[in-house]
Amino acid sequence: MILPRVSIIVCTRNRADSLRETLASIGRCEVPLDLPAELLVVDNGSTDHTRQVVEEARLANVPVRYVLEPKAGLSRARNRGLAETAGEIILFTDDDVRVHENWIDSMCRPI
Repeated sequence: MILPRVSIIVCTRNRADSLRETLASIGRCEVPLDLPAELLVVDNGSTDHTRQVVEEARLANVPVRYVLEPKAGLSRARNRGLAETAGEIILFTDDDVRVHENWIDSMCRPI
């Protein structure tokens, strides 16, 4: 098993349809061989179909994991994501962002 060097964290709350598009854009990213990645979606107490969207996401380039943080607040969601990560490099993005295909490499290479 290859341990992730990069952990991508997306915190979300009741934005399932937008999240679906964000996950799709991350799924189109190139993942450099020397930067294996994981994706954590931290659900900050959603009442919509967020969990279903995450569970249905089958990204070929990164494993996707659903994490629930029931206490409201972006800081709580981010801290939960940090506690759950395995990567050395942490990338945050929002649930309404569409990332570029070389986003992972361009964000990590300067580090």
